[in-house]
Amino acid sequence: MKTVKTVWEWSIESEAKRLIHAAHSIANGFFRTNNFFLVQWKPGDIFSPITMPFPDLPYQTIPRFWDRVKRVDIRSFPLNFPSELVEATIGLLDKLNVREPEIDQVKGTWNQAKNEVMETIETIISGQTNGKFRKLPIVKRIIIHPTNFGTTCSFSVADRFPAAVEVYLRIDQDIYSITEAILSAITRNEIYQDLDGLWSESELLVDWLLMKSSLSPILKKYQPITTFMPTVKYIRMKQSAKLMKQSEEFYRRLGVPILENVFGLKDGQPTIAGRPMENISIREQKILRMMIEKNNTIVAIDELADLLFNNDEEFSLAAIAKTIQRLRDKLEQNGVSGSFIQTLRGQGYILKN
Repeated sequence: MKTVKTVWEWSIESEAKRLIHAAHSIANGFFRTNNFFLVQWKPGDIFSPITMPFPDLPYQTIPRFWDRVKRVDIRSFPLNFPSELVEATIGLLDKLNVREPEIDQVKGTWNQAKNEVMETIETIISGQTNGKFRKLPIVKRIIIHPTNFGTTCSFSVADRFPAAVEVYLRIDQDIYSITEAILSAITRNEIYQDLDGLWSESELLVDWLLMKSSLSPILKKYQPITTFMPTVKYIRMKQSAKLMKQSEEFYRRLGVPILENVFGLKDGQPTIAGRPMENISIREQKILRMMIEKNNTIVAIDELADLLFNNDEEFSLAAIAKTIQRLRDKLEQNGVSGSFIQTLRGQGYILKN
């Protein structure tokens, strides 16, 4: 197998883009709905996989900061945000004198492990894309941006192969998180688009590959001691009330707009933070209205079927799933996380409000 080149890149601009990327998930509610906790970043602190370190800076000095970061597109890599927003964020980071993370240890371990790890990934993931077998290699290049902030890792999502995988890797992470990011990058699009999967289901697949597949002994060989914890297992553990309180207090100190009820109805029309939703179809509007009216309780599949189809012969579970996915996409376009709509397999859907 040809060696996959890994490039390590850090700059104050990449760190500013990482901060905006994390701020997007703070502002649109993704972290709150998926049980990640916002905590204040301090140099040298140790953070857990479910804490999201973020610097305490005067974001209000950037006009409409929280509203603007909600609208940025975090799906496309390299991250391409408005230049004036990036420059203003760099100005805030200058106050912290942020330094390049020291990554010699993880860099050295990855350089030793990458050939065996990538060869195993190629073997596991070889399969079909759009009915055609993928051409090897699946990954042609890896770009890693070390970072002080955010979740353990973030990554580009491949829509064609061979793919260039771009990763933001938090300073306290090791080769488990690098491998997690690569696996997620090359599987997530198909899980979402072809299998109607959810974020948590994508994470669960990658957790299994890391801990139970032929990758596990390879990672243990090169990284015998790790702080890595499977994502889904960790976010479902009972969390400290003290941590939850600290996180809520930090949200308020940062000035992040938080509403007790994100969704509402005005003259029968769905609203987000009191504003009418944009670019929503009649069908999507009907579903969202029902979810809001049900108020944090399950909307059963049969209820959705009665709403969407004229008779039993028209019923299609796949059509319901596709409609819900389009509605999640519309929520994202309106500045809130699609994760507010949760799936309960075999039962229906619930809007966390």
